[in-house]
Amino acid sequence: PPTQARPARGLVDEVVELRDVMPTLLAVAGVPDPGTMDGENLLPLLERPDDAWREYVHGEHCTCYSEEQEMQFVTDGRRKFIWLPRIGVEQFFDLESDPGECRNLIDAPAAAEEVARWRGYLIAELDQRDCGWVQDGKLHCPADALVSPYKTVRWQGNGST
Repeated sequence: PPTQARPARGLVDEVVELRDVMPTLLAVAGVPDPGTMDGENLLPLLERPDDAWREYVHGEHCTCYSEEQEMQFVTDGRRKFIWLPRIGVEQFFDLESDPGECRNLIDAPAAAEEVARWRGYLIAELDQRDCGWVQDGKLHCPADALVSPYKTVRWQGNGST
């Protein structure tokens, strides 16, 4: 609303994601948070950029074009750990020096500590789901892809399937 004070113009160097847009728009409009959204209201971040914020975001790309492309990842915009569960491949990138993700550092001895930390972030995210991707505290490649049991159901436009 026009009556709401705006934060001063500036740059906040934190990782945000698309699901943060809805809670932010609701807050700007003065609509209470319904408590059902995964994202975060960005206004506090804009108003108090020195306050604690999330360390990273978790993202995924489900099986679409080919099973090999299914991926899980965590990133803070500076580093990115990727796991391809269908083929058991891990990748780790320093996005500051390699924004095009061309140099995989997963086996670089100098990156071993960072790789372990970022792998741990992904394990923590996936372990919460209890879907079989984490076993004994390690990433686990299940035999079958995780897909919705309704994957073959298509909307027909008239309320029937």
